[in-house]
Amino acid sequence: MLESRIDELVLTKGWTTIRAEELRLWYEQKVTKGVWRDIQNRVDTLSEETENPKLKVGVYDYDGNFLLVDLSEIGTLSDLAK
Repeated sequence: MLESRIDELVLTKGWTTIRAEELRLWYEQKVTKGVWRDIQNRVDTLSEETENPKLKVGVYDYDGNFLLVDLSEIGTLSDLAK
């Protein structure tokens, strides 16, 4: 499931959501810096195989959910309003 979510982030959608409960289940521990390092390494490995080797990921925590977003795909509201 984690690989599928990373594929969504890097290859298809440019974003994905992961629940904190899922991360605890998959890693069998609390969500720590080590968990985030592993996810970053997985993202880096997959993005190196694509046309976006310097993918920059933003993480937003909301109510026990994490939204991971490819920041290079993000515009701003002011850009849309011009």
